[in-house]
Amino acid sequence: MRKTIFTALVLTLCLAISVPAYAAKDKKTEEKKFADDFEEYRSLGIGLLLKEGQEHLLSGMEDNSQALRTEKGAANIVELSAQLDEAFAIYAEEKYEEAFEKFITTARAGSAEAQEMVGMMFAQGQGTKQDDVQALRWLERAAQNFQPLAMHHVGVRYFGGQGVKRDVLNAAKWLSLSVEFYGDDTSDASERARQDLKNMMARLSLREQRQVQNAVREWRTENKAGIKIWERTKSQQEQIEQQKAGGQQ
Repeated sequence: MRKTIFTALVLTLCLAISVPAYAAKDKKTEEKKFADDFEEYRSLGIGLLLKEGQEHLLSGMEDNSQALRTEKGAANIVELSAQLDEAFAIYAEEKYEEAFEKFITTARAGSAEAQEMVGMMFAQGQGTKQDDVQALRWLERAAQNFQPLAMHHVGVRYFGGQGVKRDVLNAAKWLSLSVEFYGDDTSDASERARQDLKNMMARLSLREQRQVQNAVREWRTENKAGIKIWERTKSQQEQIEQQKAGGQQ
């Protein structure tokens, strides 16, 4: 159910705010060089930038990492997952105001997926008043918790100046991170993110592209402890989903 709802929201929001294509004439050589360098950088993978001995940094993390810092970590994740299921079920019944309250409660408890939904509902005015500033606020929280769809929407909102002053380089940074965190995903959402990144990069000079590359590197370095937590959380969530699927058979 979650995947179906997200797909519908992606098609609605991305088509409305995606980055338009830009025909560059004299920058093909420079763009190809940057693209090659950028792909080489991305191919390093998340794991190579993570170092052992960083556990002391985890005490300063928030949101999704909170569950993993406690002895009840797994139980907290299960509880948040159950709350999310309930919120999505209510949303599917088109009871948007009730669903919004469920999502925002779960979002405040640290669920990145709920933060993403709250941002999208603010963006569309579903169950709450339409508010671009609040939409960006919640989508950025989800993006900081490594949600690629939220990263994508943060990027296009910075590009379009929706709820924030227009910032093309910051937009390109978030689009780059979105594509990176989608990884091998082949969904419509991931393909839209890749197309938006391609269109965005075609608008930038080589110098600007290098600035984006550096910004992405800096973000990943600053969040290396959080990325490790995200990987663990993702693994636990996948195990929970597998257990649910097994119980339904």
